[in-house]
Amino acid sequence: MLSVYRIVPDFDNYQYLIPDDASAAMKYRYDGTTINDAWEPPSVYRGNPQKARPDIWGCMSFGAVMAVPLGVATQLVGFIDESCEGLPLECDGEKFLLCNVTCVVNALDQQKSRHKEGLPHWIEEYAFHPHRFEYSLFKIPETAMGEILCVEGLTSPEDEFKGTVEKYGLKGLKFKKVWSGG
Repeated sequence: MLSVYRIVPDFDNYQYLIPDDASAAMKYRYDGTTINDAWEPPSVYRGNPQKARPDIWGCMSFGAVMAVPLGVATQLVGFIDESCEGLPLECDGEKFLLCNVTCVVNALDQQKSRHKEGLPHWIEEYAFHPHRFEYSLFKIPETAMGEILCVEGLTSPEDEFKGTVEKYGLKGLKFKKVWSGG
């Protein structure tokens, strides 16, 4: 059985990266399209500096992107290569990869999903076409600017994003189940 999770940065319990100039960071949509050619890394600082340091950082104050230090990136390289573009980012002399998820899958079952009236990007109940998943880390067009999703059950857990995060004990994210089926 497949399960789909929303990946949520744990802003309450961990530090996160926030831009010095929000308008500079927000000129990028983080909607699943490639931005590498236009990328100019914004200046960022650590939000919640007295909280624990995560392995996977919430970034830009919303859930559409995440950042990983280069050492952690080696543990996630397969997922970054297949589903993201890794964009350089630096904070206090430490080098990160901002993971802009560019794997956008038309997998939402519009007929079985339930949306907030008049707001198709506000999904209250998810349903998916399970045969459309190729990679475990992805976005869907309807919510690409606001969330990252992952699927579990396509292959062995250690070959999927959620299972790898759990296997290595990587901190900084929460996984909220939004659908099971298939």
